[in-house]
Amino acid sequence: MLLLVALFFWEGKESAQGPGEKSAGAYFRRGRSLYEQGHYDIALSQLDRAIEKERGYADAYFYRGMIHRDSGEISRSIADLHRAVELAPNSARFCIERGISYSSLYHFPEAISDFSRAIHINPQETEAYKMRGKAYLSIGEIDRAISDLTISIALSPHDAATFVSRGRAWKLKGLLPRAIDDFTSAAGINPWSYDAYRYRGIAHFAAGKREKALSDLSRAIDINPTEGEAYNVRGLIYSAMEDYDKAVDDFKKALDIRPHSAIYRLNLAGAYMAEGEHERADSEAKKAFEEGAKNARLYFKMGRMYEAGGFIEEAIAAYKACLKFCPPEYAHLKNDAMERAEKLAKSNGSAFSVFIPATFAGNPLNQEK
Repeated sequence: MLLLVALFFWEGKESAQGPGEKSAGAYFRRGRSLYEQGHYDIALSQLDRAIEKERGYADAYFYRGMIHRDSGEISRSIADLHRAVELAPNSARFCIERGISYSSLYHFPEAISDFSRAIHINPQETEAYKMRGKAYLSIGEIDRAISDLTISIALSPHDAATFVSRGRAWKLKGLLPRAIDDFTSAAGINPWSYDAYRYRGIAHFAAGKREKALSDLSRAIDINPTEGEAYNVRGLIYSAMEDYDKAVDDFKKALDIRPHSAIYRLNLAGAYMAEGEHERADSEAKKAFEEGAKNARLYFKMGRMYEAGGFIEEAIAAYKACLKFCPPEYAHLKNDAMERAEKLAKSNGSAFSVFIPATFAGNPLNQEK
């Protein structure tokens, strides 16, 4: 109510002082202030009026684009930020924010182009290096990611999130000690960083240090108990330790948070399978298929689960589904699935083909959509 009264008073004051006061700049300043306070709807109306009065108002387009992105309207955000960049082509910040919006839509080549443009404008722009490094990480350009993130850290050595991103890159290269060092640096900068503890726990698990992994993941859960991934990874560790009751409990907690996660449900099915609860395992597996149709990694993981449980025909069918939906860039996954399926078919006394049985797990797989 106070906000509406204040807005009415402001508009009334502008009117009382004559048309000269109701300038594009006045509307813009009001819109920016409201945006910074989180009052997006009213801020949009003020920025709209600023743009109506001055079509070439770059800052108005910029802030309107930011509001659209914060409201989840990414395409509209990109359109406004594109106009802002057109009007102010030497603004590194405008390029960075448009790149971030592109990244939100997984349009990483466009995002990288924008971050590169920002670096060209200002070679000391740490955020541009950070965001370009994250974009490179997302498309598997690990060495480029590490290079950019290292420059960003040199320019701004107290950003925990950048250390986390570089740690993830080191882990993908298989350099676990370096990854753990970066995650530790992130935790030192920000002791409340969920990602620092979560990723360090994952790295410790990959290094075979299960107790340290459990400690880190439990700390991550304490920091943010509303995120499912730490529960999921801790469940995997308990499964590896053959403590299936705790594993089942963690997978269920992860599913409480993200009930439509096919991977979490599949991990729950795997824990049931390891316990000998085959009916429960099969039930959860079918639910996982319904949630994750056309997910190659999901089907590969399911194949491993059925293979471990001795269900050869189901395992072969899952590996075939993996082959069917495996994108070209996952050649290693495709080769592994092919080798496992052929080996199981041979051990089962049957010839291997890529046909998927119609009876497989409710058969969401034969439907080409």
